Amino acid sequence: MQLGFVSAVFPELSLDAVLAFAAAEGFGCVELMCWPVGAAERKYAGVTHV
Repeated sequence: MQLGFVSAVFPELSLDAVLAFAAAEGFGCVELMCWPVGAAERKYAGVTHV
């Protein structure tokens, strides 16, 4: 089993910085999350997980 976290917990960091933190702290995975710019018409519309 790998311990990881979602990238949304660091909204102010770049992807490179999030991945560097994960590697430095020994996390085995990072779930990438992103949202569309602007307001959505319905809850979680356009939310993407990689």
